[in-house]
Amino acid sequence: MNASTVLIVSTTLLLGGMLPFWPGPVTLAAAASATVPGEPINKACPMSGNMLEEVAATREFKGQSVGFCCPGCGKTWDKKTDDARMVLLAKYAPEAVAVFEAAEKAAAKPAAPNAQPETAASATATVKPDPVNKICPIMESEVDKDAPTRQFKGVTIGFCCPGCDRKWDRQSDEKKIAMLVKFAPEAITAIAAAAKAAPKPDASMSQPDAAALAANPAVKVARAYMAACGKADAAALNALFLNKGRATVSENASDEGTWETYRDHHLMPELKEMPGFAMTVTKEDVQTFGATSIVRQIGSFTVPDPANKDLTKKYLAAATYVVVDDGGTPKIAHLHWSSRAEKKDGGAAAAKSPDAGHEHDHK
Repeated sequence: MNASTVLIVSTTLLLGGMLPFWPGPVTLAAAASATVPGEPINKACPMSGNMLEEVAATREFKGQSVGFCCPGCGKTWDKKTDDARMVLLAKYAPEAVAVFEAAEKAAAKPAAPNAQPETAASATATVKPDPVNKICPIMESEVDKDAPTRQFKGVTIGFCCPGCDRKWDRQSDEKKIAMLVKFAPEAITAIAAAAKAAPKPDASMSQPDAAALAANPAVKVARAYMAACGKADAAALNALFLNKGRATVSENASDEGTWETYRDHHLMPELKEMPGFAMTVTKEDVQTFGATSIVRQIGSFTVPDPANKDLTKKYLAAATYVVVDDGGTPKIAHLHWSSRAEKKDGGAAAAKSPDAGHEHDHK
């Protein structure tokens, strides 16, 4: 649970920082006229920088086709955020960025007076939400974007092939949650986010009172986790998770592997550097699906400033726990931790400290 800084930086600033890599100016008119429908808009692979003498794989991105020098580069691309993808294109294929800008400019123009309105059928046909999971929860294979999908608790679940969707339909909600916890924990995080964003008709009913929340077994586990972190108590932490590699951890949407791996290589070494770690929780809630519960904690913590031992840095953080029943005992099956440095008044977020507790730079 390190404090990896997830900074949402505007694409404009990111691209501005990459300008030295641009080989030359690309006008919007030239970009628009140079594209051929269905063909990649980039001349170099955005992952390796190699020229695309032969296109080995393609991906759809912002309505355009992006080419890659090998299938592996396409798979690595799939793991990147949209902002990171734009940075890569700006570095290796600026002509592709110009195409996107041209498309956005064209979309911003008002429709012609005699233009035909889009029908409901055509609008429906062009909108297909992307699955929130990377692995099929039925067959454990990579999700195929052309395979059928299903809506589940406010998100889109993808599958590797036709047929898996029908098998999914036959499962109970509790079983579906269990499969996602095991094979696609990122989907659990998305479900929690969707529940948070959903409108609440009666705010007074959106969360149990403090006493009921404190008595909830899953919430007790989440609070025990924070307490054990404060004491750097490995034994107490182990007792809260499914054992033998059955529990997983994600950090800022990055897969950290099993609990044991995360504990040994990330959490415990960093807690030793910041004794008495404590997160101030400002919001806490729980959702229950049969024997599975999702607990969210939002708050902040401070760590010593490595540049000045007399100062501290404040981080905003959120923890999501998937708690399941393990032989009558609630245990954490998946933990997702995210954090970022608190922004200074009128300025950018504080620089990240690689030694700060719960912060680890993923590349």
